[in-house]
Amino acid sequence: MKLILEKEKIILAVVSMIPDVDSFIEFKEDMPEESRNRLMKFLYDNDIISDTNEKALFELIEKNALEKETQSFSTKAKFKDLIRIVKVHSFRQLADKINQLSKNMNLGDIQVSNTMFSRLTNEPVNTPKKRITIRLLSLWIGYKRTHLISNLNYEALLKLSNKNNVSVSKIGVRIAFALHGRGDVINEKKLRWFKNELNQIIKDLKIKNASFEGSDSFQVNEFTIDLPSEHEYQTDSYIPVDYGKTITDSIAIAHQMTIRWPLSQHISQRINLVIGIATGEFSKLNIHLKSILNANLDEGATIRVTEFTRLC
Repeated sequence: MKLILEKEKIILAVVSMIPDVDSFIEFKEDMPEESRNRLMKFLYDNDIISDTNEKALFELIEKNALEKETQSFSTKAKFKDLIRIVKVHSFRQLADKINQLSKNMNLGDIQVSNTMFSRLTNEPVNTPKKRITIRLLSLWIGYKRTHLISNLNYEALLKLSNKNNVSVSKIGVRIAFALHGRGDVINEKKLRWFKNELNQIIKDLKIKNASFEGSDSFQVNEFTIDLPSEHEYQTDSYIPVDYGKTITDSIAIAHQMTIRWPLSQHISQRINLVIGIATGEFSKLNIHLKSILNANLDEGATIRVTEFTRLC
């Protein structure tokens, strides 16, 4: 097996932390300016970038960007399983190792803590401080566990961590997208474009808790996105106000696709896009979604919602 040179390991670490140019934008927003400058100086001193500015760092990321469709672990994997996956004894030991690497790279005062890792086993990644923790974790994985960066780069870790929120939330909004063919073949290329574009929309809108895991009972030409509600009570009674932000996000996603699909190279007059939005308990939504997706309505009725969703 070929040994990875130190310089190559550093590049892998940085790309694991900032997998693509979209992630670079969020990195700039979250990471303190001093730490960004220190990172760029470290890369410059190691002959990895040609200048100590963000343009040089951007070009490094653009040149080495990871594929959008990264590999993933079993859907049963949770953030707490990282200890086993990266082969350390505890989150405390992992935090110490990450902080040592951060110190070696002279990144300044930013550090991770055992306490934050404990929180991330139960909470979604919804603050800059949590995202910085994930950034530094992915940096360490890229440097010390280079074989795992396809599974555990920053974007993949976000999905893994946000499963904590998705998996425990019983309620939310499920959006279903269906491509109905009328004599035209809906081939794998079209389906792959559609799925990739949905991922890109979620990224562009900066929606962190979206999940594609609710589509088990749908057809191959249908896609679903789950948006868990931020409200979760010890009761079976939920009211429209519980779904405020998730409704807003779902409408934004749906509208984006109604714009992007007609502008794509895959558009055809013989393929009809229908979008359904249902709100409530996830376990009860599929029957309502299938009903509105297959309803014989006017072709202009692209976005269809359930009655309860309309109330929200």
